[in-house]
Amino acid sequence: MTRPGLALLLCLACACSPPRAHDVPGTYVTGRRFVADTLWVSPDGTYTLVYAPQGGKTLAARGRWEYERQVVTFHDFPVRDYDGIISNTSRTDTWLAPFQRNAFGTIQLQIDEDRGLRYRRVSPDQLGSAVRGH
Repeated sequence: MTRPGLALLLCLACACSPPRAHDVPGTYVTGRRFVADTLWVSPDGTYTLVYAPQGGKTLAARGRWEYERQVVTFHDFPVRDYDGIISNTSRTDTWLAPFQRNAFGTIQLQIDEDRGLRYRRVSPDQLGSAVRGH
């Protein structure tokens, strides 16, 4: 195999490797239009969610999380309605989020697979444009 071919194969293998517990902490955004939906997951086992619909009331919630077998469990997470909207933070539940890496290597937390709704991890320099809701 040629060197470029081997390099490509190694990149694809790394991108497809499952994320581990130490990969969980970070900043995640949904990338939905007209909503800044940002989730900060801290290494100490806590999270902060800020949900800010354009022209609407900004909601914030905090809780704790844990990781086991490629699933991140968020405790006391605000419940989303059928369309993925969070209308208040008083209704909470436990959210079991499949934790995965897509074909491009981006780490994601699955919200609703049927609707293609997920949080994707972003770096601090990507955060500014990502939270504006495009």
